[in-house]
Amino acid sequence: AEASIASRPYDVLLGFSQGAMLAAVVASRGLLGKGPVAPSSMVLLGAATPKPHEPLLRELAAATAAAAVPTRSLHCLSKADGINPAEMGEWVAGCFGPRAQVLWHASGHVIPGDRGEADAEAVAAVAAFLKAE
Repeated sequence: AEASIASRPYDVLLGFSQGAMLAAVVASRGLLGKGPVAPSSMVLLGAATPKPHEPLLRELAAATAAAAVPTRSLHCLSKADGINPAEMGEWVAGCFGPRAQVLWHASGHVIPGDRGEADAEAVAAVAAFLKAE
């Protein structure tokens, strides 16, 4: 994943569920100087703690406590998520420091927008994050 991302320009690193966990690992490695990619922004949807890489995220959390992280991140979570516990997603968000934003929605383990009008507010918030700099 890192080699593919490093080989092309991109605007945002985005992942859903297991993809969000992978994105958190890729971003953490880059931000800690252990990988080729330190994204400027990312959106993680329905992430949980990537257990095999928990020490890496703990290391990032310690680093973000000492210095600001350049990456803006949006973490979309739902207390109705029956797959990935929202508390784990909150923990992942906390590892990315004060620039991390958490967006709560009520639709469960979905990408906001999958539920149509019920997700309109969450979709608008994701769009606003992507447009902001």
